[in-house]
Amino acid sequence: MKKLVFCALCAALLSVSLVHGQTGKADPLVGTFTNKQAGLGLSVSPPQDGLYKGFFDYQGKRYPFTGFKLLGMLSGEYTFEGNAVAFSLAKVGDVFYVTSEGVSIDVERTSASPTPAGAPAEASTSSSSASPSGKEVSNQAPPASGARVGDPSSGYSFQLPASWTQTLEKGSFIIKKAGLNAQIGLAPHNYSSLEEIRRNAFDVQDAESNTFLRATVAAYGANSLFIRYDGRAQGQAIVIEMISMVSPHGGGVSVVGSGAQADYSAQVTTAVKTIANSVQFQKPQVSALAQQWKQRVSGKQLLFLQTGNGSSDKITIDLCPAGRFEYYSNSSYMSGGFSQFSYAGQDTNSGTWKIIARGSQPVLQLFFDSGSLQEYQLSVRQAGNEIGLNGQRYFIQPASNCP
Repeated sequence: MKKLVFCALCAALLSVSLVHGQTGKADPLVGTFTNKQAGLGLSVSPPQDGLYKGFFDYQGKRYPFTGFKLLGMLSGEYTFEGNAVAFSLAKVGDVFYVTSEGVSIDVERTSASPTPAGAPAEASTSSSSASPSGKEVSNQAPPASGARVGDPSSGYSFQLPASWTQTLEKGSFIIKKAGLNAQIGLAPHNYSSLEEIRRNAFDVQDAESNTFLRATVAAYGANSLFIRYDGRAQGQAIVIEMISMVSPHGGGVSVVGSGAQADYSAQVTTAVKTIANSVQFQKPQVSALAQQWKQRVSGKQLLFLQTGNGSSDKITIDLCPAGRFEYYSNSSYMSGGFSQFSYAGQDTNSGTWKIIARGSQPVLQLFFDSGSLQEYQLSVRQAGNEIGLNGQRYFIQPASNCP
């Protein structure tokens, strides 16, 4: 997002320079600007002695600012919790953007006149609790009062809010409440730092699936990030809120709330925070069974082959001794008869791997660099050069794609 906004501002500065010096036009940087979804209001008064003055309205509070015009943009500064925070207001084409702390929010110019200084600050309708710059999100939430559950093999536990229920599906907890269409998920990740998580939180622009999501990232407490996505997924307006935290023992967990925009309420945001605030980390329990399986597959390639009825599938998973994996799949299909149709596709991915044991069941976990988690239940097969992954036969051979 930061790179995209920077490029857009470059275009805006170029257009401003072309018309610089024209007179007789109203100042487009003066007036009232709002983003109702983010609960943000901005009032800018006409400049006096070259200085603009005004205020932000956010979460029912008011933050005065002072600024000046630089290359067609309003460049200003306000104070949040005793700290000076810089921001800019710029017009890019027909859209106004407020940018601060690497976060950009589009705002609508709702009036050419500033909001009267004596008018009360509008209460926010947004479920987010960040500062106007998105710098930090409040971690205040009611304490959880439900059952404590977790995964000792992954080294974490959490407590449910009252009247919420959970099920464990493919390594992730699905958390629901009767009467709510939105849901919450909790899944482990294998990122090593908050900075690594921040680098993987970016805007999604996928015209093929009609998915366009804008990401905003803010600090959440001392060892967590609050990441929110707003926009459309497959044409539907949605909201995704995620609190990701790191464990002192490596990896960590993410608590994710998601739902259609019409169904996503402050109740879901509060539940996400309540669950995240209850997370406790402990050293993962490593069983002898998991260690045995790790020794067997480390440095090996797992190969899946299947042909029949005109289709062909090949998957290789190289499990490198250093803890990385390389994933490759190739699928093809050709129909026969009077109407012929063919298809071919391939996928290449990588990430980190580990083996855990849930009771007597060994499980291979693949943490993709994209942030997704895939699990396979491991099983013994009769042939010594074969193992089962979710019941399917994979051949074992020396890895060929490890550094």
